[in-house]
Amino acid sequence: MIALMFVVPAMNMFHGHVSSAKTRPAEALEFVTGSKPYQVLSQQEIPSSLDWRNVDGISYVTADVNQHIPQYCGACWIHGTIAAINDRIKIARKAAFPDVMLSRQVIVNCVPPHNKSKPPPGCNGGDPWMIHHYLKHHSIGDETCQPYEAKNGVCDGMGKCRNCNPMPNLANSPCWSIPSYIQYGVSEYGVVSGETHMQMEILARGPIVCSMACDEQFIYSFSSNIAENDGVYIDPSKTPKTADDIDHDVEVVGWGESPSGIKYWVIRNSWGSYWGQHGWFKVKRGENHMMIESDCAWAVPTSDNLQDVLSGKVAGDYLQGLSEPSAVMSVSTGVFAALEPKSSSSRESLAPSWAGLAILARAEGRTRGSEGVLSYKDGDEPIRSTHTLAAVVLGVLAAVGLVGLGAALASSKLRAAFQGGYSSAPAARPAAELQQGEQPYLAY
Repeated sequence: MIALMFVVPAMNMFHGHVSSAKTRPAEALEFVTGSKPYQVLSQQEIPSSLDWRNVDGISYVTADVNQHIPQYCGACWIHGTIAAINDRIKIARKAAFPDVMLSRQVIVNCVPPHNKSKPPPGCNGGDPWMIHHYLKHHSIGDETCQPYEAKNGVCDGMGKCRNCNPMPNLANSPCWSIPSYIQYGVSEYGVVSGETHMQMEILARGPIVCSMACDEQFIYSFSSNIAENDGVYIDPSKTPKTADDIDHDVEVVGWGESPSGIKYWVIRNSWGSYWGQHGWFKVKRGENHMMIESDCAWAVPTSDNLQDVLSGKVAGDYLQGLSEPSAVMSVSTGVFAALEPKSSSSRESLAPSWAGLAILARAEGRTRGSEGVLSYKDGDEPIRSTHTLAAVVLGVLAAVGLVGLGAALASSKLRAAFQGGYSSAPAARPAAELQQGEQPYLAY
């Protein structure tokens, strides 16, 4: 009876995916400063299964959330994209404290629409590219700075990071904006499609966000469907889905094969843990089922100042946020002077530790001497390759404690190797062309 009261035809249910393909500049589709995994890895290096939720008993994914509470919000594009970034941060940091979860509400409040004369779309929909492009030029805080409200807000100081007191302050408001806080962005972003290329991207740098086509069968008959298909959702529709049916964005974190031989993707949804398999699901892999392999995106996350906080270089004040521990307290306010926010243009040099996301995985004992990557002797001792840049960068990463989570993939016998295609070298496209392509959106 309850189900009959609340069921809404899926064709009328808006999940939140609205493509920017027809309005975004073609030149700004990607911002890439090196080779992509599929340009470096071979198909033989793809393991038969990978699940970032459990790599040798360690989970490299962050907590599950729900886009539909405290009220309904068409924010799948935000949840799928931010989940992939959160998990890539955790992978880069080898699951070390803290678990970082970027503020979904700031994305709701601040990512601009295709038509800048209108307010940010937020719960009215968008796509992963809009978020990645925004984070390339701007930094945001985490969930503790601005929690999810599931409603459109304002992109001001209060809409980005806030704190509150039991009693109203001098401005007769119990809450105020925090001027300085831990911030995150992305240094690169791009697109990927097709089973093999998706696997290589997930293997090399972590989960990705993908668009898919949902229908009433998937929403309301999921449990009965997987019961008949070895735990894997298989679209019962006789008519294949098309690009026009795409209406949802989800995070893809791995792949595998069921006991009966059904290949599948491991996917996180954003409808709460009471839906699906604790909020997750498996869908048939290799046949672009429900359009899951047609439109995916990735980004390399960065942080402006996380390491400064973890190292004790800066600390947080209740009223102002981050400040130097040795800063002089203001006589007039009785608080420490807040740190000035750092510009996104200097983000990469301020956060070298995030370079760990440029590490690729390969199976132990496998070599590619002609490509100049790390190789291994019979004694399992790594030796320097002929690729000087790769050797130098790997040494730097090791010095800051980031040996690369790719080493944990599939089994404890996998080793990480730096692939020479990843560097801070300029993009292949001329700088002038990149600037021209980015220009319409630099006014964020």
